Amino acid sequence: ERPRKQAKSKAGGARASPKQTPKRSPKQPPSQPAVASPTLNEPMPSPPELAGAPAVTGAEARRAKLDALWHAYFDAPGGFFDNRASKSNERAPDFKQKGTGEALWVR
Repeated sequence: ERPRKQAKSKAGGARASPKQTPKRSPKQPPSQPAVASPTLNEPMPSPPELAGAPAVTGAEARRAKLDALWHAYFDAPGGFFDNRASKSNERAPDFKQKGTGEALWVR
């Protein structure tokens, strides 16, 4: 492995020392992860709070988020930028939420 280039410090132009990993004594065993990760052939365990819940697909989650965003727009349209008149690109969003930047398009 090649050594990394050292960045100059803004203060005095001196170079920062590279990070060095602490050396273990030969008697110290290597650290083990707290939870064993599953292998590639094992399924991931589901959290206990989701054990009885129906599975939600990615499409359903996106649809629910989009519906919530449209409800937020109709509840408080002042919380969104209306970009329909000033769009320079047709793929740009029609509305953009001021607080989060989430976008909505009108078909």
